[in-house]
Amino acid sequence: PFGEMNVVFNVKHGVNEDPISQATVYLEGYGERYTNSAGVAVFEGVEPEEEVFFEVSKQGFYNDEGYLNVTNQNVEQNVFLYPKDDTNVSEVPLKSQAKFFPNPLSGNKLNFEINDIEQESTLAIYTLKGSLVYSRLLQPAESKQINIDVSGWPSGVYLFSIKNDNIIITDKIVRY
Repeated sequence: PFGEMNVVFNVKHGVNEDPISQATVYLEGYGERYTNSAGVAVFEGVEPEEEVFFEVSKQGFYNDEGYLNVTNQNVEQNVFLYPKDDTNVSEVPLKSQAKFFPNPLSGNKLNFEINDIEQESTLAIYTLKGSLVYSRLLQPAESKQINIDVSGWPSGVYLFSIKNDNIIITDKIVRY
C-alpha cells in the first residue's frame, strides 16, 4: 500500500568517491539532515510525491540539487559533490571542453563531442537517482565525436561527468 517512505541520500566526494560527512541535505517539505560518517542522511515518513526538490551542500564543495520522484517505495539517491578549492582538480567550463547535442534530446541518438583532453578520462552518464546508464573510457587520441544509442533510456534528466586527474566536467542532459 501507499504510505510513508524513507528517502536515503548517499553523499560522496565526486573525485575519489569517499563518503562526505556533515553535508547538509535539504528535502523540500521535510527540512534538513546532516550526513553521518558513512555519508548517509535519512528522511523518514516521506509522502509519495512526484518531483520533490532536494539540495545538498557542504562548505568547500559545489552544491548539488535536483528532484526526486517518491513513488510507492523507498528511494535511495546518490549525490556526488565536487570540491571548490582542490588545487589538483579544476572545474572546467563545459563549452570549452565537451558538449552533448541535441539537448534536450527527443530521438534515439545522443552525439558527444570533446576537445583538448590530454589524458585518459572517464565519461559517465547517470540518472537523477544515481544509476549509471552509460560509461566509457576516453583516450587522448580517440575520435572527437561519439554517438550514443539512448533508445532504451526513459524520458528524464540525466547527469554526465568527464573525469581525469586534472579536470571534472559535469552537466545535465534532458530526454523527452
